Formats: sequence, structure tokens, C-alpha cells
Amino acid sequence: MAQIIASGQINVPALGADDAYVQIIAPPPYIVGAPTDVIGVVGGASWGPVNVPVHLGSGLDAVQAFGPMSAASLTDPHDLATDLYIAFGQSSSQATLEGFGVRVTDGTDTAASYGLQGAVSPAGKSATVAGTVTPGDTLTLTFSSASLPNNIAVAYEVLAGDTLATIAAGLAAAVNANGVLQATQITAQAAGAAVNTYAPGSVTFTLAESTSGGATETLTIGVAAATTTGGTIVGLFTGSLGNQLKIVIGTGTQPNTFNVTMLPPVGLPETYPNIPGATFWSSLASAINQGQSTQRGKSQCVLMLNATPAVGAPSTGTFTLTGGTDGRANLTTANLLGSATATPQTGLFSLSGVQPAVGIAWIAVYLNVASAGGTLGWMADLGRWNLLIGFGLVFIGLAGAANPGTPLGRGQGVVVGMLGCFLIGLAWIVVYYVFGQTGSLPLLRDLGQYNLVVGIGFMAVGFVYATHWE
Repeated sequence: MAQIIASGQINVPALGADDAYVQIIAPPPYIVGAPTDVIGVVGGASWGPVNVPVHLGSGLDAVQAFGPMSAASLTDPHDLATDLYIAFGQSSSQATLEGFGVRVTDGTDTAASYGLQGAVSPAGKSATVAGTVTPGDTLTLTFSSASLPNNIAVAYEVLAGDTLATIAAGLAAAVNANGVLQATQITAQAAGAAVNTYAPGSVTFTLAESTSGGATETLTIGVAAATTTGGTIVGLFTGSLGNQLKIVIGTGTQPNTFNVTMLPPVGLPETYPNIPGATFWSSLASAINQGQSTQRGKSQCVLMLNATPAVGAPSTGTFTLTGGTDGRANLTTANLLGSATATPQTGLFSLSGVQPAVGIAWIAVYLNVASAGGTLGWMADLGRWNLLIGFGLVFIGLAGAANPGTPLGRGQGVVVGMLGCFLIGLAWIVVYYVFGQTGSLPLLRDLGQYNLVVGIGFMAVGFVYATHWE
């Protein structure tokens, strides 16, 4: 007579007679639950990138990314700082919660700025834009000087939506982007519809203009008044928190040099020591925008625009940026939801690009549902391709997290991301060789030799972080 025995209770060697023995095997669970403690919050803030998911591992990360709670938080029902403070405060341990914050604006946000002053420059040359704006027209400025290897022409093609002022700004940007003019220290500043060009007293140059055939715009050459603005410091992000940014300029420890220190409202000061006085404005712009050394990387709180070497020695003192606005007074549901079709996606839809979580979820669903005979037949048909898709999304997401707009993409976070990926990749390969080939670890067993690809993939992402190490 057949006997029915619970799983694990049968002792085959002890069986004394031929018979039918039926073991009861419990079915595998469809989904193995696991706590995630991952949140996504969308709202207004006084600092931080716009429509970019920022990975957060603690309340301190949230403050550094989006600023602390402020007076504006009291009247903003969508305040990121408040929501994230509550979220991390409710967590049983801040180490168990992670999340993503997305700052959105109503489009009126501006970055704080300050024009640094110095000794007056020589008078320059100006080109004033006038006429009717017609997209497709080309305006050209040509520089001639004994200090130049040949005549240098820079051009700007008028775009749809341009105004006379944006055309002037485009021409000024083209001048400042020209490497030969940079080397000669000829620079430009846009002032309304005028392009003002300057050079140090040792460089004499002439300026000529031309336009494409049939152009409806005109350029008029004139004299640009001497300037004392050596460059403009602009907040790295928009928002009123930028109005608390300070820059301190003092005498350096080396002869004829200056020390420059940025004092952000959150985070550590940034000091750029011994900026040469002879090339102060271009050297400061390079230090702030590109970094001074491996120890002093580029600024994490400001940019420097419109460096004008023709201006003399800088004024020393402490200066505060102004003009930053949050752009959250008129936030709407449409701002918060954002767009799934925009490139990149905005608002809430930007969280769909947080690929590490998506990739992990894809692998988990495949292993626990599709491959176990669940309802997702289309996923089961993909077979091991699901693992390729899942790990691909993980790698893309981790590489995307190297963006400076995330904690992993700046400062010590780069080191954490780099070493973490290197160690995970190495550990994955070691675990595979030690345990994976025994079949005791289902994921490693299913991957087979592709475990080597996964391990090397993590290491490759580590090199992505290494390129951001400053």
C-alpha cells in the first residue's frame, strides 16, 4: 500500500519492502519578500539640480543636496527638505533607509551670482547687434593683432527664438571659446545687445564685423568702456540658498599671489591657494571650473564665467552672492509629475531612470516568478536574457550615479563608488569560483561562466567613477 510521507522524513536505507512511497514537497514561494526602505520624493527646494534623481543615504545627504529646512519650507506644501527630514527621522535607523530626491521648479528659478572687481582695464572694442532677428543668419567678428598668428574670425548662427541680447551672448561665448584668443588673453563680455571685447594693455588688436548675405541683423563696431569686472561667480545650482555663498579673496603665502576661499552654506570650505596675480582671472577660472590639483578639485558649489584678464589685480575682502531664487512659488501638479517623453525625463518620471533598483527588481521577478512557472510567460521565454537585462540596468544605473549631481558623483562619494564597485566585482568572481560551481547559489548557478562578465562589469563601472576622482 502506498505510503505518503512528509518531505525530509523518509529514510531510504531503512525501507524493508517494495512499495510506493510519496513525499510531500512544499511548493516554492512565488516572491521572496525583502525589505527595501527605498523612497522617492519630488518637490521644491532652495538648492540642488533640477529634474535629476539624487541618491540619498542619510539626512545629512539630503541637507547637502537640497539645503536645510528654511522659512520657505513653512509655506511650501511640496518642500523636499521637510519631507526628507520626516522620512529619515521615521526610519528605525538612518542606515536602513535610502532614497532619491528630485527637485522641480516652476521655471522662474535663478542662480545667485557676484561680479568680482579688480583694477580698471584698458578700454576695449565693442560690437553692437541691431536689426531684425532672422534664424539662419550668420554674424562674424574678426580679430587682428600682431600678437595673433593670423586673423581670427568667430561666428554665431542665429537660432529660432533668439533676441538681439542672446545673439550678443552667443557671439561673446564664441569669442571666449576660441583657443587662440584665450592664449592671447582676448576675451568678451555681453552687455545687452553689445559684445564688449578686452585685452591686457600689452596686446593691441582691431575688430571687424561681417554678416552673411542677406542678413537682416547688423553689427556696429565701437569703443567699449573700461571695465573693473574680472569675472562672475555663479552658483552651481539655482536657488535662494546660493544667496548665502561667500567668496573670500586675500593675500597668498607666495609673492604676488592671492588665496581664494569659497564658503558654502552647507558643506566644507573650498580653498584655492596662491593664485598668481599676473594671470589672476584666467587662473582662478581654471581652478574653480577644472580644479587646481588632485587634492583641490573643481568647485562643488560655484562656477566662474566671463574671466577678463585685461582687468588688473583683484579687490580683496569677503563678497556674498545675490539674486538666487527657488522657483517654487507657483509649482503645479504638472511640474511635480513631469514628463515621460521629455529628454531627459522630468519630475516624478525622472525616477523611472533610477536603473540600479529597476535592474535588481527585474532579476528578482525573473528568479522568483517567471522561472518558477508564474504568470509572466513572456519573461520566462527570455530565459537567461533576463539576467543580462537586469545586470545591464544595474551597471547603467551605477554609472549614471557617478554624475556630480549625486552624492556618489562628488567628493568622497566618488571614492566610495569606485572602491565599492571594484570590491563587489572581485568578490563576485571569487565567490563564483569557490561556491558558484557547486550549485548551492541559484543565481550564480544560472549565470554559469557569465559570472565572470558580471564581476568584470562591476569593475568597469568602478573605472567610470575613477575618471571622476579629483
